[in-house]
Amino acid sequence: MGSFSHTWLSSFLALSTWLSAGWVEQTPAPTFTYTLHAQKEPHPWSLGEIPLPASTVLATAPEGALLVLIPQPEHKWVLKEIAGWYTDTPKERSLAIAGRAVGHDEEVWITGDLTVARDSRYALIRITTRRRSTRPEVFNVEAAVTTVDLNTFTVVDSRITTDPLIAGAQWSLTTDNVLVSNALKQHVRINDQSTSPVADSYQAAVLDLPDLKVSDACNYTKVLELHDGSGWQAKEEETASFKCAGVLKAAKVRTVNELPGENSTAKFARDLHAPPSCNIIKISDDGRFALYDCSEGHQAWDVLIITSRSLLVLSTASSASVLSVTLKPKQPTIATLVTMEGHQYLVVVRDGISIEAYRIP
Repeated sequence: MGSFSHTWLSSFLALSTWLSAGWVEQTPAPTFTYTLHAQKEPHPWSLGEIPLPASTVLATAPEGALLVLIPQPEHKWVLKEIAGWYTDTPKERSLAIAGRAVGHDEEVWITGDLTVARDSRYALIRITTRRRSTRPEVFNVEAAVTTVDLNTFTVVDSRITTDPLIAGAQWSLTTDNVLVSNALKQHVRINDQSTSPVADSYQAAVLDLPDLKVSDACNYTKVLELHDGSGWQAKEEETASFKCAGVLKAAKVRTVNELPGENSTAKFARDLHAPPSCNIIKISDDGRFALYDCSEGHQAWDVLIITSRSLLVLSTASSASVLSVTLKPKQPTIATLVTMEGHQYLVVVRDGISIEAYRIP
């Protein structure tokens, strides 16, 4: 308790100093607002003012349309497309998506994600169910995958699969429209000691769009070991880069450590001077701006109660604040940075249906 309190107090004092320095501006009026024709994202109960992760998913098509995947009551999901959102005449299209109820508890965790092809032809939607197995640290993973033709806005393929490269994998789309998958297939502790080394077996692959057939694949392992003073460290097998040469070339990376699953955004943000209680969300396509989710709070027993939240946009060149938008602590909210007609925008979706866009100065 004492260590936690000291850490939290240090972060709070640092944030207070940062705020008093005048870095955060008042929330400006949005340049665009729109309410989608759907029901709000379900908002489960939580203790105090603890914000729960939003289940709605926000993405942008290369030509600028917004795509919003929203969980709905009765185990339903809906995909919304908003074209011309930056104009006076936005156009909304809607498509029902098969899936399961959203949410998570001790036994089941259900999430959605959305991948948009670089040529704007297809969107891949995964509704992933992770169910705890007989082993406490292991989940059985299943995904309902839907392929949407964005030109006609219709479903062209739908399947349910337990294939690790599809259901449980981390995905990344390269700049030339190659979908790279990286899946943790097995997690084995050497012995029953909590500090014993852990051997992780991975499979990486290149998946063709839109059918998700494997065009190249490899297997490799990593061993996690606990080192005194430096914590857990992972080391890949010496032949991993050789065995995965084809996948690495397609993914445009040098080692298996750069395959999907590693947070490249967080690595980029290490050189930026954001407040300690801010978590990075996104780097703009041109690299000029970084988007953060920031929060303040106080400790009640063993729980940190969030009292205020905001979105913060920093200049990557100077770490100066250029835009701040206030959030309600418990309201499900997602956001991203979008470039449209030469201008940068912060796009915010509240409750899964209320869209706001703020032009970045």
